[in-house]
Formats: sequence, structure tokens, C-alpha cells
Amino acid sequence: MRFMKNIVVLFILWMTILLSACTHNDGDIGPLFGQWKLVSIEKSGQKYIYDNLFVSFQSAVIEFKTVTYPHDYDWICGEYKHIDNYLNIKIKEGSESVLNDFQLNKNNEDEWSFSFNIVKLTNNKMVLSLDDKIYTFAKYGN
Repeated sequence: MRFMKNIVVLFILWMTILLSACTHNDGDIGPLFGQWKLVSIEKSGQKYIYDNLFVSFQSAVIEFKTVTYPHDYDWICGEYKHIDNYLNIKIKEGSESVLNDFQLNKNNEDEWSFSFNIVKLTNNKMVLSLDDKIYTFAKYGN
């Protein structure tokens, strides 16, 4: 009986260690972690305001999303790397129309990849620039 109790205790301890090792900081990867709402895009002196475009970061995965109210959305996702003041993104799959919503253009016929310059990054505000556009985001839902 004592042997069985030891086995159960060891099993619970082993499962606790195993499950807690899956993510670090509850998956928090720093200031990029979570969902961001696109507030505006500035281009050639014009400012375009948005309320239905979102970008989400988790681990090395990024998702761009266009929400069509009340309950529908299109998405596209890929991988990103945050290196110094650059956010390098390579798109993998999803609806290309979402990137058009973000005013992003294909580099060539086969590839969607972007290297944004990070102008500002805090826990609640992100400003990115790409070509002649400035993207302003606010942290959403956290």
C-alpha cells in the first residue's frame, strides 16, 4: 500500500514538472506577446483609421486578422523574428486579402515577406514603419 502511495505521489510530481515546462511565463514572449489592434496607417501625409484589423504574436507565430462584425473574420499567418529594431515576417498560409487590408504588397509572385522597422515598442503601443507607411497599433484585450 505504501509503495502505491509513493507511485501516485511521484506520478503527480512528474506530471506537474512536465506540464509546467511546456511554456515559459505563460507563453509571454515580451512586449510583442498578445493581440494588437491596428489604429492607423499613415501614408503620404494621409492618415487612415481602422477598427477591425488585428495582429497577434505567440512564440514565433504571427497572425494577421480582419474582423467583419459581428462574428466573422479572415486570417493569414506566418513566422516572425524580432531582431534589434526589426520585425521580420514570412507569411505561410491564409487569406491573402487580409494583407491587402493592411496595405501590404507581395515582394514577388511567390513570397509574402516583410521587414518592418520598429519605431516604438512598449507594453501598450507599437509603431512600425515599412516603405512609406507608418503603422500604429494599440495592445488589445490585455
